[in-house]
Amino acid sequence: MKDFDRVAFIALFLATLLSVLLAGTWLCIGDRVWVKWLSTAGLLATVAGVVQLEVSGFFDKIMKQYGDEEKYPYGPPSRITREIIDNPDAPIRMWLRNMLFFSVRTGFWLIVLGTLIQVGAVWG
Repeated sequence: MKDFDRVAFIALFLATLLSVLLAGTWLCIGDRVWVKWLSTAGLLATVAGVVQLEVSGFFDKIMKQYGDEEKYPYGPPSRITREIIDNPDAPIRMWLRNMLFFSVRTGFWLIVLGTLIQVGAVWG
């Protein structure tokens, strides 16, 4: 299932980028349809952020932590860490892989970015 989630994330991420490019193209042409494409990009970025959080295991971690009431009767500890094994021979590829599939921050910032794009589209 994780492979499907990753493919879905990549598809949504690429669709977001394509929507931004289409919005820029229509803006340069001078047609108001660019606002719709920008709004679409914002929505897709938000959905991509949620899917990325699933891919990174964020929701599983939260459920596992909150679900163990015997171990953490007052909620999870303040620090939840994930160990990621890197390949020193491919630092750029590993950085990209870690950022896209394991970093919870990526999903969070995609959601923030998507929301801000939508606000810009509404007021554009």
